[in-house]
Amino acid sequence: MAVDATLAREGEYWTVTYGGRVVRVRHSKGMDHLARLLTSPHRDHDALALATAGRTSTRTDAAVLAEDGLVAAADSDLGPVLDEAAKRSYRLRLGDLQRDIDEADADHDTERAALARAEHDAIVEELLRSTGLAGRDRRAGSRAERARLNVTRAIRSAIQRIADHNGALGAHLDSSVRTGRQCGYFPDPSSQVAWRVGPRLSSDTEPFEIPTTRYARNAGVSIAYQVVGDGQRDLLFVCGTMSHVELWWSDPYATAMLRRLAKNGRLILFDKPGTGLSDPIPAAPTLEQRTADLLAVLDAVDSRRAVVLGYSEGGLPSMVLAASHPDRVEALILLDTLVSVDWAPDIDVPKEDYDHLWSVLDGASERWGEGVLMSVIAPTWASVPALRSALTAAEITCMSPAMARSICRATTASTHERPLLQSTSRPWCCTAWATA
Repeated sequence: MAVDATLAREGEYWTVTYGGRVVRVRHSKGMDHLARLLTSPHRDHDALALATAGRTSTRTDAAVLAEDGLVAAADSDLGPVLDEAAKRSYRLRLGDLQRDIDEADADHDTERAALARAEHDAIVEELLRSTGLAGRDRRAGSRAERARLNVTRAIRSAIQRIADHNGALGAHLDSSVRTGRQCGYFPDPSSQVAWRVGPRLSSDTEPFEIPTTRYARNAGVSIAYQVVGDGQRDLLFVCGTMSHVELWWSDPYATAMLRRLAKNGRLILFDKPGTGLSDPIPAAPTLEQRTADLLAVLDAVDSRRAVVLGYSEGGLPSMVLAASHPDRVEALILLDTLVSVDWAPDIDVPKEDYDHLWSVLDGASERWGEGVLMSVIAPTWASVPALRSALTAAEITCMSPAMARSICRATTASTHERPLLQSTSRPWCCTAWATA
């Protein structure tokens, strides 16, 4: 059975999927090279051609190559194998890796420590290969040799970054990608990996102005909202537990997603009371109040009929809105949503599963601001230090610990409310995923 795999760039990161797991890796020349190899398997690529691929400059070949340090005064001596910038970059990376090793050792995380040590040793070995007696720089003999070294180093570094987060994919690439004067992707036919290598996930590179935050009101409470895009169709995005309409735009992934959604019409974002920029409230609103909040936002933006996208905890009020006010809902989209976080006899799920759910939620609310909840919801993102920091900051910025637990506890439709949810006649679709 073939393994589906994808590789696509979005801004400063690449998204790689393999075997059901998602990895996000910062952009580098090595990722560019790797994408070219995966696009055309079982084919040799000249390293010098890879080093200069994608150039649109009309300058001389020598001037273009000089940008990557591939040319020196004479073709017979192209300078040191590693220039000062490369050696400085390596030393900085060694410092980062040593800190990772120390932290992993302190946390008794042997797998993380082993991965960091492997990359650390590889860099040290490369530095040793680039120097001779008494630490003198080794000289590169030709443009092709310098290209071989640079491209090999870049590709192997990219594979190691991927392996840090997905060992199986890293092992596959390490054994299938050949580097040297000729580079290529030569997978074992029995592996049956079907790669789809696409362009950037978002082509929105033009300057973008963050939309103005305005306020709707319901029962004396101010609800922050924004409208993005224009068009005849409205899309109301009912977010999950946490939201912050201004914070959305500080994240490149969220920005790309929202801008794509806004291409289909008017995208309506809002923070439910008690979260983000909306008014604080003493406790989570009732399901009836949540539905009234949605109507208040729709009225404030003069939307008479909208497609409603309910994500996670936002799915339940979206369903109630569609069932109780069908004239205001054109279609309903449910993403990873649920009807109740409390077990009841009419729910066809073991009570033990709900007990486990609440042990996670209780633990997360007690350690709010440490990223515990997001580590459970988004384990792949949480495994990347920079992304984990962003998720932790989102917890603190979006809501308080008490409000987090209160909103989670309120995500329940009572027994007498569930028949209402089944009565909606709107076109709808539902999708979900699970995390191990």
